[in-house]
Amino acid sequence: MAVLGLGIGSLPSVALASLDKITPPDTIESADKNRLPTDQAPQNAAEKTPQSTEYLLQNSQSPTLKLVLNKLEKWQAGMGQYVDSSGERLDRFFGDDEFDVTRKGSRLDLLLPTTFYDNGKTTTGLNFRAQIDLPRTNHRWKIVLTSFEDSLYDDQSGQTTPNNPNTASTAISGEEDQTTSLGARYMLFTKKNSFSHLDFGLKFTDLIDPNPFGRFRTRFKSELSNKLSSRTTNDVYLERARGGALDTEQVFDYQLQSKQLLRSQTSGVWWHERGDYLLNQKGIWYNIINSHRVRAYYISGNWEIDNENTNFMDVSIGMNWREKLYKEWLFGEIEPKAIWREDDNFQTPDLSLMLQLEMRFYPPK
Repeated sequence: MAVLGLGIGSLPSVALASLDKITPPDTIESADKNRLPTDQAPQNAAEKTPQSTEYLLQNSQSPTLKLVLNKLEKWQAGMGQYVDSSGERLDRFFGDDEFDVTRKGSRLDLLLPTTFYDNGKTTTGLNFRAQIDLPRTNHRWKIVLTSFEDSLYDDQSGQTTPNNPNTASTAISGEEDQTTSLGARYMLFTKKNSFSHLDFGLKFTDLIDPNPFGRFRTRFKSELSNKLSSRTTNDVYLERARGGALDTEQVFDYQLQSKQLLRSQTSGVWWHERGDYLLNQKGIWYNIINSHRVRAYYISGNWEIDNENTNFMDVSIGMNWREKLYKEWLFGEIEPKAIWREDDNFQTPDLSLMLQLEMRFYPPK
C-alpha cells in the first residue's frame, strides 16, 4: 500500500521481511521494486525482531468493528476455499493423474487504494492479483491473473497512476493506466540463490484487441559478506504493441542492525523501438518494528538517456508504513510522498498521501 502517491515509484509495501514468511522465488513478484520481496527478506532481521502477540485490530472493544471483522473473516475463508478449489480443478485438467501431490495453494490478493493529492483530488481503485498453483505439472507451471502490470520499470519518470496501488506500477512503458494480464508462468529452474522462468500470455488494455506478450526472467543472489548481499535480475521482454525491451536491476542490501536494512537499487530499461534508456536509482532504509509492522524511508531519482541527451527528470522522497491489521490476511499501508519534477524546474513539489487495504484469500489452514 504505498501511501503517498499510489505508486509506481513509491516505496510501496513495507518490508515484507517481518510481515510475511519467506516464500520461494516462483511466487507472484511484486511489481513495485521498492518493496522488500519475501524471497529476499533479511531472515536474520525477521528472526531477531521482537515478536508482538497482538495485531492492531485484534483486541478492539468496538462491537461494530468486531462485527465487521467477523463478517470479513467468513468472506475471506469462503473466498479462499473457492480460489483453492478452482485451482485444484485446473490442476487436474492440465496436470497428470497423480493424487499424492504437495499443494502450495492458490491465492488471490485484493487491493483497495485511496490517494489524496495536494490539489484536492482524491482517487480510489480496486486491483487484484491471483496465482493458481499447478503442482501436478511437476511444480513448473502457474497461472497468473493480475489487474496491474508486473512492470519492467516501476518508476517511470516519477509518474503515479491514480488507479494503481503501490505494489504495482503503470504498464511497462508507463503509457497505460490499467492493464489486466492473463498469463502462464513456466519455471525453468529454481535453486537456493537463483531462479529463471518464462511468462507468456495476453494483456487486455483493449478487450477487442488483446496484446500478446512474453518474458524471460532470471535472478541471481550472492552473499558478499555476513551483512552485505547482492541481487541481480534480468528481463528480456517482448510484446506486440511496443516491441522488445531489456531490463536490468541491481540491488545491494546491507544489514545495518538486526532490525534495520539499507538498500541501494538501480533499475534500467531499454526499449528497442523507442531507442531510449530509462534509469532509476533508489535508496531505501527499512526499519522492522516487530513481526507485524515495518516502516521504510526512501529517496528516488529518474533519468532518461537517448543518443543526444541525458535528462534528470525527477526526484522524490517518501516513507511507507505497512502493518498487519488482523490475523494473516488483512494488511494496511500508509505512504506520504513528495516529488520534484524537471518540467517545473524542481521548484514546487507535488504531494500525495495513499492509504491502502490489502486482503489475501487462501484456503483455511
